[in-house]
Amino acid sequence: MTNQPPFVIAIDGHDGAAKTPICESVKQELTRRGLSVEIVAPFQLAKSFIPEADIYPYWSDGRAHIAAIILNGITVVHRLLAQSDVVIFDRHWLTVMVEIYGRDESSLWTEFVPMVFMKCRPEVARLHRKFSYDAPFTGSDEKMQQYYERYLAVASAFPELIVLEAEITHKPQDLGPIALAIVSIIEKNLRVKKTV
Repeated sequence: MTNQPPFVIAIDGHDGAAKTPICESVKQELTRRGLSVEIVAPFQLAKSFIPEADIYPYWSDGRAHIAAIILNGITVVHRLLAQSDVVIFDRHWLTVMVEIYGRDESSLWTEFVPMVFMKCRPEVARLHRKFSYDAPFTGSDEKMQQYYERYLAVASAFPELIVLEAEITHKPQDLGPIALAIVSIIEKNLRVKKTV
């Protein structure tokens, strides 16, 4: 670990947009370069605080439950920030709200982290081995299209957050160039922080 504040970045995009494999590739490359890196996936983090196997009904119980999950998550994130050079969010908390409420809930935030936004047309996302129509927001072609459009709308409302936008155009796709572009952004920001 270096002696400077950690750099935090979110790799965002809807289901099937290759966020997790890109996060893992970026972590692997940064670790190879001598940096300590942690990945935080908001939905996975939330699941660790909820005994039920399916988190989606829990989200619909209201803001109080979500606030409790987020506060628990903040404790974990603070610990990771104290022991890491880089923290990568595998999805931005801002757009997690798209799945929870189906609308922009950005007023809940006062600070944002830089974001890499991954796009993937619904017909390509469906080719992903993990994709299913089981989730309520992607239960049909029509719902998947609406979900995709909401995601694009929320992300486009915050262009100042987006440090890179990339698209998955086919499956499988070589993610190496995207991962290396993200590594370059992170290293540049770490150098800037070091000189300030």
